[in-house]
Amino acid sequence: MDSGQEYSLATLITILSIVVGYLIKLNHHRIRSTCCNKVCITSIDVEATTPPEKLEIKIPNNITI
Repeated sequence: MDSGQEYSLATLITILSIVVGYLIKLNHHRIRSTCCNKVCITSIDVEATTPPEKLEIKIPNNITI
């Protein structure tokens, strides 16, 4: 790997860590902005999308297979 690729990889890792840090800080926060006497309110919620380690599938008793 040459030095250009190493710098690119280091830059990418740095940018990703900064973005993740901001998402962690902004999670479950409300942002309010006022411009020209109009108010815009938004909230940021980041949800976990990883499935649980143990997957359970429940089948109702009245269904026959």
